[in-house]
Amino acid sequence: MRDDLAAWLLRCAHDGGSRRTSPASIRRDLDVFIRTYLPARTHARRPLEDTFDCPLAELGLLRGIGAGRFELRRGARPSLPARVVLFATLEFWRREAPDQRTLPLERLLYDPGSPGAAFRLDDRALVGMVEDLSGRWGVRYDETAGMRLLLRERECDPFDVLHDYYHGAAA
Repeated sequence: MRDDLAAWLLRCAHDGGSRRTSPASIRRDLDVFIRTYLPARTHARRPLEDTFDCPLAELGLLRGIGAGRFELRRGARPSLPARVVLFATLEFWRREAPDQRTLPLERLLYDPGSPGAAFRLDDRALVGMVEDLSGRWGVRYDETAGMRLLLRERECDPFDVLHDYYHGAAA
């Protein structure tokens, strides 16, 4: 997977007009990026300094699944404020479906630019955050007949949510 990603990045660079980008430099930059998020594995022949982790590895966003393979992990993000996720949800909704009063949970989880994709949230984490704030901000979760939806009961400016968060109002 690492080699596939390096090849894709090289194609993107060339498609964007960069002819000076080398495969070796892409691989080195990709290795640095991966080491930023992937915890180091201890190895007897590896120098001790190479086993130190970047603080971002503690986020658990990336997991090794074999030689040269890794995956982005979905799940709860305890340090991520619910109001920041709600802001991202309302912004996504405004941009992608402004006239709709309902939005399928799957879109909020997997569509490009969605809060689930951006923050790598699973469905339980996203639903939990929305339910924590539902009454106050006019958005609530509903699961009826197997349909998992967010319902917009009234309009809300996403920036009001951020303003509330950053000015210390209680959730």
